[in-house]
Amino acid sequence: MRVPVWILAACVPVVATLAARAGDVPRREVPRPAEAREIRIDGRMDEPAWSRAAVLPLPWETFPGENLPAEVQTEVLILEDGERLLVGFRVADPQPELIRAHYTDRDLAFRDDLAGFILDTFGDGRSGFLFAVNPFGVQMDAVAAGIGSSGGGYPSLSGAPGEDYQWDTLWDAAGTITASGWEVEIAVPWESLRFPETTGPHEFRFAPFRSWPRVDRVRFSAVPLDRDDTCFLCQAPVLTGFSGIRPGRGLEFDPTLTWSRTDTASADGPGRLDRGDGRAEAGLTVQYALTDGLRLSATFNPDFSQVEADAAQLEINRRFTLFFPEKRPFFLEGAEVFGFPARLVYTRQVADPRWGLKLAGREGAHTVGVFLADDRGGRLIFPRNDSSSSASLDVDSVENVALRWRWDFGRSSNVGAMVTDRSATGYANRVLGADGRIAFNDTDSLSFSAARSITRYPDLIAADNAQPTGRFEGSLLSVSCRRDSREWDYGASWAARSPAFRADLGFLTRVDFRSTNAFVERTWWGGEDDWFDRLRLSLSAGREEDFGGELTARRLRVGGTWNGPLQSLVIVRVERGLQRFGDALFDADRIRLFTNVRPTGDFTSSLRVSWGDAIDVAGARQARTWIVSPGITWNLGPHFFVQLDETWQSLSVAGRQLFRARVSQARIVHQFNLRQFVRAIVQFSTVRRATERYVGCPPDCPEARSSDLFVQLLYSYKLNARTLVFAGVTEGRSATEEFGLEPTSRSWFLKLAYAFVP
Repeated sequence: MRVPVWILAACVPVVATLAARAGDVPRREVPRPAEAREIRIDGRMDEPAWSRAAVLPLPWETFPGENLPAEVQTEVLILEDGERLLVGFRVADPQPELIRAHYTDRDLAFRDDLAGFILDTFGDGRSGFLFAVNPFGVQMDAVAAGIGSSGGGYPSLSGAPGEDYQWDTLWDAAGTITASGWEVEIAVPWESLRFPETTGPHEFRFAPFRSWPRVDRVRFSAVPLDRDDTCFLCQAPVLTGFSGIRPGRGLEFDPTLTWSRTDTASADGPGRLDRGDGRAEAGLTVQYALTDGLRLSATFNPDFSQVEADAAQLEINRRFTLFFPEKRPFFLEGAEVFGFPARLVYTRQVADPRWGLKLAGREGAHTVGVFLADDRGGRLIFPRNDSSSSASLDVDSVENVALRWRWDFGRSSNVGAMVTDRSATGYANRVLGADGRIAFNDTDSLSFSAARSITRYPDLIAADNAQPTGRFEGSLLSVSCRRDSREWDYGASWAARSPAFRADLGFLTRVDFRSTNAFVERTWWGGEDDWFDRLRLSLSAGREEDFGGELTARRLRVGGTWNGPLQSLVIVRVERGLQRFGDALFDADRIRLFTNVRPTGDFTSSLRVSWGDAIDVAGARQARTWIVSPGITWNLGPHFFVQLDETWQSLSVAGRQLFRARVSQARIVHQFNLRQFVRAIVQFSTVRRATERYVGCPPDCPEARSSDLFVQLLYSYKLNARTLVFAGVTEGRSATEEFGLEPTSRSWFLKLAYAFVP
């Protein structure tokens, strides 16, 4: 596949250099007083050791203001005791009664006042470990990217280009509200982190921040930030010292005990359930740090169930397979290592494994990932240009393998390779890929990826799903260039996937296309008295053909994004275009609107609207649609939380309604304290169809009315991220024209997990 010459020409910036820019940043030597071992993490910095800590103020407002003097004072105190990094925040607030603080589960305190930091233990500005705490001591931890699109660091919590809250580790924190503000103490054991081991002192980049949500969510930082520099952590202060510390090398055992019972619909008639057999199983996950940066995890007979129900999605009139995010802890650990421009690894393809093995981490300039799992079956996705379908791989054992390597060089450049392999009796899919990012300077970069797949499906599956028989091969190729700066972002890209490309361990729903795209965005930053915090206008265009040279899509999009007071956000997109489905081209003109506003610390409302052209998938006809999705979140005091979401969708053909669908979801949580909560999730969906207007009806008529109800109740107690108790029940009900909401299944479950370090 040949890349268009004009794309390559557009990817040559005016000034191209791989030289790193050495900036002047604050440096602090972190003391290790003997009395630091006596510090108790209780949210009160009253021990004598704190008076000997290194001090960093946060005197700069870096969002929404651009390097303005901070309105309120924040002081960061740093010391260590040879086993723990100890960080304290003294947070002043002239109106303590307005402090926003709620009890939530870990990693969910985004709406609150927060104080925290990113620690770049490898010192190269590429990524770091994020720790943040609200005034009640609710913990939030993540892996934060240091390099990416600048955009002023919006809307991430810390200002870093990306924050992945799937990562969890063991650490302590506590917070206390005082008469003049609030205080936070954080203790991170060195054995919970990865960093290069050395006999001398270390140098870690340290980016402290405070998030102050009032009329705007204001962010305070220790240093002014350059919005023309895509390397966020390269601008962070440096901490020195820490002689003799060692990263975690010990074994950690995480045994689990689960019990479950599922009652299923009876053949005796609607509303009856046959009692299932109770099933108790023991499992074990073992973790061990092989080197300073590489962690090995193995799991045996794992409980890979998830206790957070997937958000309900409308499946009616869908052309492509639905995507659901991964939520199982074993797969989330180190998931960022297996990233690739195309999603070649999607661990929810591993549905019911007997065992799993994972090696992930960094060693010097090299990032390495190895993942293996033996699955009791699995799912296959069959992609096409205009749609996709799926089928079950009904075999007893499927071997899954993913290998990832990346080498970082220069200030923010890298190259990497990826191999995935999925195989069973009569079935195999292997993908070999390479990718990279070349950063020419602070704002200009070029990215590329290429992959080749080799696939063989079982003959029966190939015949039933119109797939090639025997061995077949396909390829993927993409190249893009972009400039990310304070005021202007622009770029161009080209991508191609051949009809036979498959990535069965990943999530790819489209193949058989060659696409060319270009975009330009202009950003204005508001001042202290302006009516906006950030205003962005964008223009993009794209064209796509299949491998036979037929036009399959064309798009012109104009959009705008407005950020303003009350933490408000408005996004508008207007699209003109065409989209091929089957043998015909259909109009694809649509207007999209999204709004979100947080008038108080307890209440948030949002609205998503889309209307315009669509395709009646079942009848392959031009259609019109509208989708409206309002939602609210509401904290009723510090312990009680409610989230309500609605989605209404209508599809019409020739001015006559074909169907109307509705999905209602409620998430209700009572958080007793930092460790335990009870939660109810209720999801109700209903579809009403004008069956006489469906193609093929009669005789092939869908139900005129159908409904589904899902309810989940859960009690959770978490001593930490890996020592916990879950107990709950789920129930599903369905209704048609013939009968009302009758139970179809009911499941009871109990899970006990304990993290043990010998």
